Amino acid sequence: MQSSKLKVTFMLAPKIQTNFAPGASRIISTNLVRNKKLDVQFSDFALRLYHDYIENERYKHYFHEGDMLNTYGKLSLEYTKYGSQLYNFVKIPKHVYQVGIDEIETDYVIVSAVSIFSFSFVKQLIESGKKVILGGAVINTYPNVSYVRQYFKDMNTDLDKLNNNLIIVQGFVDLNTDFYEIIKEWKDVVLPKAMYGTIYDCDYDYLMESKYSPNVVVLPLSEGCYWGKCTYCDIFNGRENKVDIFYNDHLAKKIQNNINTIVKNYPNCDCLNLHENYLSQKTLDFINNYIDFPNKITKLYGYTGIKFLTNDRYTKAFSDLSRGRLKVFSLLGADGVNNFTLSQCNRGFSFRDIEQALINIGTYLDKHFIFSITMIKDLPIKNYLDTYKSNEYYEKIYYFLSKYIWTTFNVNYLILYPNSKMTQSVVNGSNKYMKLLKNPLDIRSSGIHYFLNKYLKDYNSMIDPVIRSLVPFYRVDEYGGLLPQDDEIQPFHGVV
Repeated sequence: MQSSKLKVTFMLAPKIQTNFAPGASRIISTNLVRNKKLDVQFSDFALRLYHDYIENERYKHYFHEGDMLNTYGKLSLEYTKYGSQLYNFVKIPKHVYQVGIDEIETDYVIVSAVSIFSFSFVKQLIESGKKVILGGAVINTYPNVSYVRQYFKDMNTDLDKLNNNLIIVQGFVDLNTDFYEIIKEWKDVVLPKAMYGTIYDCDYDYLMESKYSPNVVVLPLSEGCYWGKCTYCDIFNGRENKVDIFYNDHLAKKIQNNINTIVKNYPNCDCLNLHENYLSQKTLDFINNYIDFPNKITKLYGYTGIKFLTNDRYTKAFSDLSRGRLKVFSLLGADGVNNFTLSQCNRGFSFRDIEQALINIGTYLDKHFIFSITMIKDLPIKNYLDTYKSNEYYEKIYYFLSKYIWTTFNVNYLILYPNSKMTQSVVNGSNKYMKLLKNPLDIRSSGIHYFLNKYLKDYNSMIDPVIRSLVPFYRVDEYGGLLPQDDEIQPFHGVV
């Protein structure tokens, strides 16, 4: 007699942005529905929470009314990417999370978490009695799973339920990952190296069937980060980075078929995200030579980098992505525009590289391209004059690029995540320009704590242990003197 199937639910953990369906969603969705030993249900609670609750709350209730708009005019939230950073800091009451938990009909729940901001939900899910299989991008930022377990202990998770109701899956899922066996073993596991190309055999994504289905599908044509050494990053720094996959005629046909199937199955899809990080020269050549985009696809996300764009051949190849009709969205990750800050962040390029990249963009790209210029507030600087000079240069970048391409700003405040090298240097006292604070409410706080203190209505009462795990710091100049925050020196939030 055939044994009954094991009933499981798969969901992305709140909080996530839902402007595109992550590649992991499609891989895991397809993996699970093809596993004959599993009876799978899917929850789109994360999408509904984002659209029905977070989208409203982050502006309407959580900021001092009018502060940002009155101080900076239209510049504030609408012309920058503040909104995407701030959704992490919307307080989600337990009863709101409980709505999503109560909808789950199965004992076992596979949860993919993008960031530590999802851990409050996962804690509540564990303590509700559900058996949680936790994986996702954030798990791969930790040296091993014991760090993740310690994090949940630090959140005062019920120890019995933490030990009995949670297993952690570290690594990357492919179509060969057997969740049935993982659940039956019921112990933390490190997955073997993934067969990355199996994503091109994945044709099902439960997110695309949701009422709030995004119109962007991730179709990663490379993985990892081409640099992977930025000191403030806790995702790629220290990881083995594999930028390219092995291309051949067979794989080209498989990728083309996958694109055609996605467009056919999901009529609302009009945009492909070709990579969640960067496109190399090899990847661009492959796309331009072998891949056709159906007429229904009108937009692409194709991320690039300063160092790449210093090369004429690369920039010409990047310009070919548009095919003369497609809108191509990309990031220009400057972050800081002076050599001292770039060196402190170990960005892998110089101020001169930025200038050469700008020249090449103006030479080879056109209005089919929409670049978002990224800057990070309160990075280490030598002295306050650097902020004036940087802000002035950002404006020059904007007005120069606007003659050739569409340009916006992506402005974020520095967050010291627990596992970055920059955070470690602040905590151990070796960072000359950034110093540890015990109290995140200290008026000297820089980065995200400064921003939240200034603009978040109830930050003083916010006791979310995840948010409290972010390391507070203040900055000093080259002589050890206290430096004000960038906004207090000279606010810059974009250009109208």
